[in-house]
Amino acid sequence: MPERKILDKTGKRLEKWIKETEPPEMFPSLAVVLWGGIGDAILFSPVLRGLRKKGEKIFLFTHHPIIHKLFITTHERHFIFSTPYTLLRLLRVLKPQGAVTNVASPSFKTSAVFFLSRIPYRAGFPEGGRGFLYNIRIHGNNGHEVERNMRILEKFGLSPGGFYPDIPFKRKPEKILVIHPGSGPRQLFKRWDPEKFGKAGREMEKRGWKVLIAGWGDEINILWKVGKYIGNPVYLKSPSLSLLVSVFEKTSFILANDTSFVHLGALFRVPSVVIFGPTDERRYHPWGVPYRIVKKDLPCRPCFNYKRIRCDVRCIKEIEVEDVMEKIDELLEEI
Repeated sequence: MPERKILDKTGKRLEKWIKETEPPEMFPSLAVVLWGGIGDAILFSPVLRGLRKKGEKIFLFTHHPIIHKLFITTHERHFIFSTPYTLLRLLRVLKPQGAVTNVASPSFKTSAVFFLSRIPYRAGFPEGGRGFLYNIRIHGNNGHEVERNMRILEKFGLSPGGFYPDIPFKRKPEKILVIHPGSGPRQLFKRWDPEKFGKAGREMEKRGWKVLIAGWGDEINILWKVGKYIGNPVYLKSPSLSLLVSVFEKTSFILANDTSFVHLGALFRVPSVVIFGPTDERRYHPWGVPYRIVKKDLPCRPCFNYKRIRCDVRCIKEIEVEDVMEKIDELLEEI
């Protein structure tokens, strides 16, 4: 995008006027601002736990209340924000000494909010020149999302904390499969054909597996499209976190698109088979659990980089049920 290139060039020139500094030994108060979906916040969890050692008080800012429930011991207060302006107002009231954000954050908006909030220590990923208002700059834009985020801890001289949640759970897997056929409403390009999900579920049911199908919001309409191909599915319509935890305790594996559901399952040590289209499996694969990736190796993928997808997503349309079943068999041999 032209404006992004202009901002990069301008930021590179202005960056030298923002003196880079080192973080202090301890922050009296530290704001941790997590942009993106639930999955983005989950992939920040080792850093969130590591930062606990750096702040006497941790203020956590996210878009989703579920993050507070998953990681309740990592912070003193949790705030929901929806816009940069909301975030700015909250930060101006709280006046934290430092602020840090995740790799999924919009660099210019976040660094500008931190700067306008008069926060002395502002840590984030500069992304070219767009984050020129950060004065603690985290460099390195390769690897898995967890590895990228953990560069914050390297900069702060800290070691990562654990990945798993504060909610107690005990894995007792049975012959249960959970299918999540949806994706966020702004990421419809991630969705594999519901009919194909249904046929994969039917094949697993023939093998003696219990098939559960989960979804929220507009995804609930997809559940019926998947379920009609399966003899006796169980529908999880907008399940609560407590219900999901009890389901995950007994689930052997998840079959899903590249969504936060996979990362939520990984928190509770549930393996998965994940269908990838335009997004990069090297950056977003499940963390800390056995998994298999289903993808088509087309020369144009992965193409998604927080921009609008303009193609017909052949990369996901050309994935067949047989491709998925092959990866399921591979995963079951491992687990």
